[in-house]
Amino acid sequence: KVANSFRIRDALQTAAEMRPADGSVQLALGEWCFKVAGIGWVEANAAKLLFGQAPESTYAEALDYYERAWERKPSKKAAYKASLACDKLSRGADSAA
Repeated sequence: KVANSFRIRDALQTAAEMRPADGSVQLALGEWCFKVAGIGWVEANAAKLLFGQAPESTYAEALDYYERAWERKPSKKAAYKASLACDKLSRGADSAA
């Protein structure tokens, strides 16, 4: 899971560069950030031990991508995911994972 996360992020960033107006790519990047921001201490340290580094992101980054997705193509999913990220931020859960 962790080993592929870097490839997934890179592929999504390439897709975002190739299709800057596509809200679904921004939404996918937000999903990636949200999931990585939620990685626990044990998982992060296991990834560092096995792969030399763990993926890093924050809920603030996820929120930024969700807002970009909304700007490009308003959808219930983008709004819902943005509200989840806001909730995490308001609870002080935005330490880099």
